[in-house]
Amino acid sequence: MSTPKSTWEALMHKATQQAQTQVADAVARATSQAMQDALRETGVLEYTPPPQEVDTDSIIASILADQRLADIVRKDVEEVTTKALSKVPRAKVTRLVSPEGVTKEFDHAHEHFDELCFQINLGENVALVGEAGSGKTFGAFQCAEALGLTPYLIPFNGMMSTTMLMGQKDPHGNYKPTPLYEAYTKGGLAILDEYDRGNSDVTIILNGLLAGDRFTFADGLPVRKHPDFRVVACQNTTGHGSSKAYASAQRQDGSTLNRFTKITWNIDSNLEVKVALAESLPLVDRRFTEDSTDKHFACTQVHQAIVLVQTLRAKAKDLGYDNILISPRQSISTAKLVASGRHTPAKAVEFTITNGLAPDVKRRLLEGAGL
Repeated sequence: MSTPKSTWEALMHKATQQAQTQVADAVARATSQAMQDALRETGVLEYTPPPQEVDTDSIIASILADQRLADIVRKDVEEVTTKALSKVPRAKVTRLVSPEGVTKEFDHAHEHFDELCFQINLGENVALVGEAGSGKTFGAFQCAEALGLTPYLIPFNGMMSTTMLMGQKDPHGNYKPTPLYEAYTKGGLAILDEYDRGNSDVTIILNGLLAGDRFTFADGLPVRKHPDFRVVACQNTTGHGSSKAYASAQRQDGSTLNRFTKITWNIDSNLEVKVALAESLPLVDRRFTEDSTDKHFACTQVHQAIVLVQTLRAKAKDLGYDNILISPRQSISTAKLVASGRHTPAKAVEFTITNGLAPDVKRRLLEGAGL
């Protein structure tokens, strides 16, 4: 006896709804696991974690054994799973070969990291120019590791003296070397941090060091540059003066700027998501068991928090609020506040971004942000 068409359609509709309800949790679990795999997996240049299989056949069979209906439900489930997993951040791993032929891999690497390593390896003096919190100093240290160079951090500021770069002699006439001297004579990567904060009367003394093969420090003796001496400058501006956001930046002499190649090192949004998730997801792990449905929701909220910060950054730029800096530091802090379980994304951004802003500025920034 055949089943009436109307009854068959109703049965298909009901079975499809039941199947999708049972599959939803499996999809959420697969998505959460894929997100964490994307953070931890290493070893290839571009890696997308393989979607975890959802056993849709057994779920469907428990509802209705009819193969025709099972095919319909399976198709719906596969579409939902594919769409969910396609939104998981991709884990990009940069693989570099050092001058000694040693292969090193870097999971948390900026999109221009390989270009930085290439130019530093050539012996170029490189200036990384980018927004606050974009990872310039971190990238410089990674570059030193990739190329097997000893890093020497040299922070700059407006009160910096030539002694901090050139060194000095003590009352007994003994020379006290500086990190710059060590890097120049022994080899290594001199990281000139916040370079555009330095007084140009001080930074200009580096001209000879950046261009020649000999230099005279405060001991008065000319020394030969080590063949492995390299320089990278980290700065927020191009060296042509201050801006609304970077009021303490100093104008640098053109003869000094001319000695650097420049790489734009602005915020890498994909790297930002990876780092913020890596910093915050351990807090979620402490709160829930691996198979907890609430854990999947918590992971989703953390990701939403990071996207919210990125949305507010773009909104601030569109509105011309150049003095409002929303960097990956805010993404990490916001994600951690949400991952702790104490705050929603909307509440967290109050602490990391909007508190202290004028009411009208806050209103315009949050308008249309989905809060």
